Amino acid sequence: MVSIRQGRVEDLFAIQHANLIDLPENYQMKYYLYHALSWPQLLYIAEDSNKKVVGYVLAKMEEEEEVRHGHITSLAVLRSHRKLGLATKLMNATHAAMEYVFGAEYCSLHVRVSNRAAYSLYSGKLTYEVVERETGYYADKEDAFYMKKMFELGVKKKAEREEAKRQRKLGNVDDQGKPLSLGQRVERQRHQQSKEGQQHAKLQKKLQEREKAQQEKMALEDGPTTTAQASPSPPSDDKAKTNQADGPDAAAPPAAAAAAPVDDDFLEDGDLDGGEGGAAKGSKKKKKGKGKGK
Repeated sequence: MVSIRQGRVEDLFAIQHANLIDLPENYQMKYYLYHALSWPQLLYIAEDSNKKVVGYVLAKMEEEEEVRHGHITSLAVLRSHRKLGLATKLMNATHAAMEYVFGAEYCSLHVRVSNRAAYSLYSGKLTYEVVERETGYYADKEDAFYMKKMFELGVKKKAEREEAKRQRKLGNVDDQGKPLSLGQRVERQRHQQSKEGQQHAKLQKKLQEREKAQQEKMALEDGPTTTAQASPSPPSDDKAKTNQADGPDAAAPPAAAAAAPVDDDFLEDGDLDGGEGGAAKGSKKKKKGKGKGK
């Protein structure tokens, strides 16, 4: 007959002996003593009718992390007493102590990837789930499965945290999870809106400053752009004097100048033809008049 009981300091040598026989991971005595003195409620052994230790479970609490939980350091059962459900009983005993004595939300452990029997026990009867695979976890560089089992207390607390987070987001509770009155909710909502408005204004200011800096940078890279128009060069002194002497009529085009009078005495009928026929007739009349006068 095999019984499960809480371990004591005087059982540590028998526990170490069982570890050396069964497992490749071995520890010094001070490591067992540290666990037994720090968390005596989590140390359980299986002993037969002859008071011989045939199995044990060594566990600890991880209290420094955000969520309090337990961790299985070592579990072993002698080959002569396997297939009796001793490992399951030892694990259930330490699970109960973690949850009800220390308020643990879950329990974690590492198991070798090659240890299929232990993996089947943890993932089957004990309802552990694999969280991740850690490369080279053991001393011989073999990988390990990091597994976790949630307790009822942990599930309840997790749901409470999620609900409190949702209520804080809605503004119904304060940071400590205490419910707020209607006036406090309104004031909190106004404060939140004001805070969001200030953040939005700061963001807009930063964007404007960044845009202005980019524009200044582009202007410096492009350089000053001046569009110089060609101005007419001033006239020289000789041209200016000539223009003043000629007067305003000198600047008129040749087509606009008045035709000079023609002396009829030096014109003959053969000198004018074509388009100038009207002028030729007038000149002939003048010749006739002169002849009569003579």
